[in-house]
Amino acid sequence: MKIATLNIDWARKKKPAKTAAFLNRFDFDFLILTEAVDLDLDRFPYKYPCSPIPEHTVYENLNYTEYLKGEKAFRTILYSKIPCSEKYPVTDDKTNLALEFETAFGNMVFYCTIIGTWFNRQPSADKELRNTI
Repeated sequence: MKIATLNIDWARKKKPAKTAAFLNRFDFDFLILTEAVDLDLDRFPYKYPCSPIPEHTVYENLNYTEYLKGEKAFRTILYSKIPCSEKYPVTDDKTNLALEFETAFGNMVFYCTIIGTWFNRQPSADKELRNTI
Protein backbone atom coordinates (compact mmCIF):
# COMPACT_ATOMS: atom_id res chain seq x y z
CA MET A 1 0.00 0.00 0.00
CA LYS A 2 1.30 3.42 -0.96
CA ILE A 3 0.34 6.44 1.12
CA ALA A 4 1.58 9.95 0.46
CA THR A 5 1.01 13.35 1.99
CA LEU A 6 2.05 16.61 0.42
CA ASN A 7 1.55 20.30 1.06
CA ILE A 8 0.95 21.71 -2.42
CA ASP A 9 0.90 25.37 -1.29
CA TRP A 10 -2.42 25.91 -3.09
CA ALA A 11 -0.73 24.86 -6.39
CA ARG A 12 0.18 28.51 -6.91
CA LYS A 13 3.70 27.95 -8.24
CA LYS A 14 2.98 25.04 -10.60
CA LYS A 15 -0.68 25.91 -11.32
CA PRO A 16 -3.42 23.34 -10.68
CA ALA A 17 -3.19 21.58 -14.07
CA LYS A 18 0.58 21.13 -13.81
CA THR A 19 0.33 19.97 -10.20
CA ALA A 20 -2.33 17.41 -11.19
CA ALA A 21 -0.20 16.19 -14.13
CA PHE A 22 2.74 15.68 -11.77
CA LEU A 23 0.69 13.82 -9.15
CA ASN A 24 -1.03 11.65 -11.78
CA ARG A 25 2.36 10.08 -12.55
CA PHE A 26 2.35 8.25 -9.20
CA ASP A 27 0.36 5.19 -8.20
CA PHE A 28 -0.63 6.01 -4.62
CA ASP A 29 -3.48 4.22 -2.87
CA PHE A 30 -4.09 7.25 -0.65
CA LEU A 31 -2.95 10.82 -1.20
CA ILE A 32 -3.46 13.52 1.40
CA LEU A 33 -3.00 17.09 0.20
CA THR A 34 -2.78 20.13 2.43
CA GLU A 35 -3.18 23.75 1.37
CA ALA A 36 -5.08 22.22 -1.50
CA VAL A 37 -7.24 23.18 -4.41
CA ASP A 38 -9.50 20.65 -6.12
CA LEU A 39 -7.34 18.74 -8.60
CA ASP A 40 -8.35 16.38 -11.38
CA LEU A 41 -6.48 13.24 -10.33
CA ASP A 42 -7.21 10.35 -12.71
CA ARG A 43 -6.11 7.51 -10.44
CA PHE A 44 -8.53 8.28 -7.62
CA PRO A 45 -12.23 7.52 -7.92
CA TYR A 46 -12.83 8.91 -4.41
CA LYS A 47 -12.12 12.38 -3.06
CA TYR A 48 -12.82 13.62 0.46
CA PRO A 49 -12.27 17.35 1.00
CA CYS A 50 -12.64 19.15 4.27
CA SER A 51 -15.18 21.97 4.22
CA PRO A 52 -13.99 24.71 1.88
CA ILE A 53 -12.66 27.98 3.16
CA PRO A 54 -15.38 30.63 2.66
CA GLU A 55 -15.22 32.35 -0.72
CA HIS A 56 -15.28 36.08 -1.51
CA THR A 57 -14.67 37.08 2.09
CA VAL A 58 -11.77 37.68 4.42
CA TYR A 59 -11.35 34.49 6.42
CA GLU A 60 -8.61 34.39 9.07
CA ASN A 61 -6.90 37.45 7.63
CA LEU A 62 -7.04 36.52 3.94
CA ASN A 63 -9.48 36.58 1.03
CA TYR A 64 -8.61 33.16 -0.42
CA THR A 65 -10.72 33.70 -3.55
CA GLU A 66 -8.56 36.67 -4.53
CA TYR A 67 -5.33 35.06 -3.31
CA LEU A 68 -5.97 31.90 -5.36
CA LYS A 69 -7.39 33.73 -8.39
CA GLY A 70 -10.82 32.12 -8.11
CA GLU A 71 -9.77 28.59 -7.05
CA LYS A 72 -11.68 27.16 -4.09
CA ALA A 73 -9.41 26.60 -1.07
CA PHE A 74 -9.35 23.43 1.02
CA ARG A 75 -6.92 23.00 3.88
CA THR A 76 -7.02 19.20 3.46
CA ILE A 77 -8.23 16.75 0.80
CA LEU A 78 -7.82 12.98 0.90
CA TYR A 79 -7.88 11.13 -2.44
CA SER A 80 -8.29 7.34 -2.39
CA LYS A 81 -8.77 4.30 -4.56
CA ILE A 82 -11.31 2.80 -2.16
CA PRO A 83 -14.42 4.31 -0.58
CA CYS A 84 -14.49 5.64 2.94
CA SER A 85 -16.38 3.38 5.32
CA GLU A 86 -16.85 5.96 8.07
CA LYS A 87 -16.35 9.67 8.61
CA TYR A 88 -15.70 10.86 12.16
CA PRO A 89 -16.59 14.28 13.57
CA VAL A 90 -13.73 16.76 14.01
CA THR A 91 -13.47 20.03 15.90
CA ASP A 92 -12.70 22.18 12.85
CA ASP A 93 -14.11 20.79 9.60
CA LYS A 94 -12.31 23.47 7.55
CA THR A 95 -8.93 22.11 8.64
CA ASN A 96 -9.34 18.48 9.72
CA LEU A 97 -10.69 15.21 8.35
CA ALA A 98 -10.99 11.86 10.12
CA LEU A 99 -11.85 9.02 7.75
CA GLU A 100 -11.85 5.23 8.11
CA PHE A 101 -11.19 2.81 5.26
CA GLU A 102 -11.49 -0.97 5.08
CA THR A 103 -8.24 -2.14 3.47
CA ALA A 104 -6.57 -5.49 2.81
CA PHE A 105 -4.42 -4.70 5.86
CA GLY A 106 -7.39 -4.06 8.13
CA ASN A 107 -9.28 -0.91 8.94
CA MET A 108 -7.24 2.29 8.75
CA VAL A 109 -8.19 5.68 10.08
CA PHE A 110 -6.57 8.73 8.51
CA TYR A 111 -6.53 11.97 10.45
CA CYS A 112 -5.75 14.68 7.94
CA THR A 113 -4.80 18.09 9.23
CA ILE A 114 -2.52 21.04 8.89
CA ILE A 115 -1.26 22.97 11.88
CA GLY A 116 0.01 26.48 11.54
CA THR A 117 -1.56 27.71 8.34
CA TRP A 118 -0.47 31.06 9.66
CA PHE A 119 2.76 29.60 11.13
CA ASN A 120 3.13 31.26 14.52
CA ARG A 121 0.66 34.13 14.13
CA GLN A 122 -1.67 34.34 17.06
CA PRO A 123 -4.42 33.50 17.74
CA SER A 124 -4.60 31.28 14.61
CA ALA A 125 -1.69 28.96 15.49
CA ASP A 126 -2.97 28.22 19.02
CA LYS A 127 -6.54 27.71 17.78
CA GLU A 128 -5.42 25.19 15.14
CA LEU A 129 -3.25 23.32 17.64
CA ARG A 130 -6.18 23.03 20.09
CA ASN A 131 -8.51 21.86 17.29
CA THR A 132 -6.05 19.18 16.23
CA ILE A 133 -5.47 17.87 19.72
